[in-house]
Amino acid sequence: MIFLAVMMGFIAENIREHISENKNARILAQSLLEDTEADTASLHALITFSNKRMTAADSILSILHSPRSDWNIKSIYTNMVPLLTSLPFISTDGTYVQMKTSGTLRYFNQPLVNVINAYGVQLNKTVYRDDVTGKGIWLMADMIFDSMSAEVLGDMRAKKPITHEMYIRIDNVKTNDKFINLIAANKGFGFRSLQEYQVQLKIAEKLIGALKKEYNFK
Repeated sequence: MIFLAVMMGFIAENIREHISENKNARILAQSLLEDTEADTASLHALITFSNKRMTAADSILSILHSPRSDWNIKSIYTNMVPLLTSLPFISTDGTYVQMKTSGTLRYFNQPLVNVINAYGVQLNKTVYRDDVTGKGIWLMADMIFDSMSAEVLGDMRAKKPITHEMYIRIDNVKTNDKFINLIAANKGFGFRSLQEYQVQLKIAEKLIGALKKEYNFK
C-alpha cells in the first residue's frame, strides 16, 4: 500500500509538472510569436530600404561614369543620403534569449525547436553582415568628408532647406576611380545584407506558421 501510494504521488507530480510545462510553453510560444511578428515588420522595412540603397548606388555610379561636365551634383547628394545611412536589423529576441538561457526550449517538440534554432543561427549571419555594411559606410565616409559638404548632406537627411554650397571636389581620374570603387563596394555590402534579410524573413514566416499551427494561434 505504501509503495502504491508513493507511485501514485510520483505519477501525480509528473502530471502536474507536464501540465505546468504545457502552460508555460504556450505562454512562451505566444511571446515568441509576437517577437517574430515584430521582426518580420522590421525586415520588410529593411528590405524596402535596402532596395532603395541599391538604386541610389546605381544612380551615383551612372553619374560618375559619365563626363564630368554632365554630372548632376544635386542627384549625387540626394542619392548619397540613403547610401550613407545605416539601419541594422535589431531583432526582438528577448523571448528567444530567455528560452535558451533557462532551458525552456525543452518544452517544445523537436521540429519546432529546429525552426527556432535556425532563426537564431540566421540572426547571427544577419547581424554579421550588417556590421560589415556599417564598416563599409564609414570607409566611404572618409572620402565623402574630403569631397562633399557634410552640411548639405545633413540638411537633406533632416529634410531642411539647403543653405550651404553643394560641391563635388573630385578633380582627377584617380580620385574618381576611388570614389566609384567605394560606391560599388558599399553596394555589394548592402546587397549581401539584403540577402540575409530575405533569408531571415523566410525563416521568420516559417516560424510564425509553425507556432500558429502547434498552438492554434490566430
